[in-house]
Amino acid sequence: MTELSLQPMRVLVTRPQPQADNLANAIRAQGGFALALPLLDIRPLPESQPLSDCLQQLDQYHKIITISVPAVEYGMNMIENWWPQRPVGIDWYAIGEATANSLQQHGITANARSGGFDSEALLKLADFQQVEEQRILIIKGRNGRDKLQTTLTERGATVDTLIVYERTCPDYPAGYLPQQLSAHRIHVIVATSSQIVNNLQSLLNHHPDADNLKQLTLIVPSQRVAEDARACGFSHIAISEGAGTPAVLDTLARLSDTVS
Repeated sequence: MTELSLQPMRVLVTRPQPQADNLANAIRAQGGFALALPLLDIRPLPESQPLSDCLQQLDQYHKIITISVPAVEYGMNMIENWWPQRPVGIDWYAIGEATANSLQQHGITANARSGGFDSEALLKLADFQQVEEQRILIIKGRNGRDKLQTTLTERGATVDTLIVYERTCPDYPAGYLPQQLSAHRIHVIVATSSQIVNNLQSLLNHHPDADNLKQLTLIVPSQRVAEDARACGFSHIAISEGAGTPAVLDTLARLSDTVS
């Protein structure tokens, strides 16, 4: 993590809670200004019969992939209710450092690709090159990407999904986001997923100053999210080495010399 001062930075943090406050506090601790305004709400889904059926068969899977911190949080709650003693012999994987750390809190050491923080990076692991006749479970949110499931199925695996949460856009009043950006003189927005970028676009659209606001610098965690941001009309984009707090702080430090 960088030790450089972030004093020039005025940052909007759009992550869901409690991650938004955690990142905002880390920015403030290094001298920057941070406004936490989540553009994503995450809500657990009730356990359904398909989820119960999947959980009962947990010991039949060779590999389990957790997509995010909420996938770990809500997924492990369900798993631990069904399996007080977790099945052994399963290889666990995580998308991103924060997700791997969350698994570690449950006593699970996850396999994660260093230098990559998305589905594409995970699919490059040697463990996923020969998966014929393997059963793989993906723990994720509703309406998430299907890149992993599609690719692993094409490679011969039987892939199931355990959908444990849903993501929605918070219900802010019309014009509230542009007002906050202007009132707090924000010049950098942290958007750690494509859905956050899409929600950001929706809340800016139809505002008289939308085009100017889309000139603010956007920090995103991957090339894929950067491409989605460009498609939404954002042109000043910085890509961090993942969505974790240390990576975002390092990116802010790199940008700090360009603002005053």
